[in-house]
Amino acid sequence: MSSRDERRAARHAFAWRITDAVNNVTRKVFGPAQLSNYEPVQRSNALPSTPCAACGRPLDTHTLVRSEHERMRLYCPDPKS
Repeated sequence: MSSRDERRAARHAFAWRITDAVNNVTRKVFGPAQLSNYEPVQRSNALPSTPCAACGRPLDTHTLVRSEHERMRLYCPDPKS
């Protein structure tokens, strides 16, 4: 490793030490990060009556299915009905 690479690695390590020190101080002052309020989110399955981009019918006639991983699928109604 050349002296230039060593200096670059030393600056990089120093930057990480500064970042760790700042994080430690802020954690002591503000506490740990609050990732959520631990309350389940209330989601509504109600759809607006605006027209669907695919079929043109109102969205409130469609079926909305949510999976456990927060993925949603919107099913258009049967075109014969």
